[in-house]
Amino acid sequence: EGLDIAQLAAKGVPQPYHVKDLEQLRGAQAVGASAAASGPQTFHIGASVSRKKVEAFKAWLKADHQTDIEDGLIWLGFASSAFRTALEANDNDVCILSSEAGGYISYLNADRRKLVEIAPSESDAAPDFILRDLTETAIDMVQTSAAVCPTLTIARSKKALVVSLAYQSDQLSDDQAIQFVAGFTARLNEPLRHLL
Repeated sequence: EGLDIAQLAAKGVPQPYHVKDLEQLRGAQAVGASAAASGPQTFHIGASVSRKKVEAFKAWLKADHQTDIEDGLIWLGFASSAFRTALEANDNDVCILSSEAGGYISYLNADRRKLVEIAPSESDAAPDFILRDLTETAIDMVQTSAAVCPTLTIARSKKALVVSLAYQSDQLSDDQAIQFVAGFTARLNEPLRHLL
């Protein structure tokens, strides 16, 4: 049957082994095989940040620099920078697929441009993550899958920006995912930090 008797010994089951021990082993191996067949598990990290800092940042840009900036450009620049830092990918390109107008648009190295100069890319590079902006919808919380790559979602509640990251263990380590969300929300909390 291909049962690994060593697992019983490792669990401290005394010899001689009985039929019930073998049934327990069959069940454990079936669960393990089922989990392996279903593929990597999707994990989620969520955070919320007051909207006031981003709104003040946009007002400052408009008053002092006569620059109107779309929220989506802020999300792209901040998320790209946070991802690059979390993965220590200073020498690598960071490609984001942004969910926009019913389709996906690719952005390459958004953090290496001025926010107002971020533009779609013609690159066919594989995306490092997907960015979903739901701030113009009534959705204020979401848990998505991360079948292709990690998915960072930003939504809006009454007073906060709600951030959610879905990822699989073969895409990001837990530490990288936590650093990514922490870095992104830190930039939302202190937008001028991104410009320095």
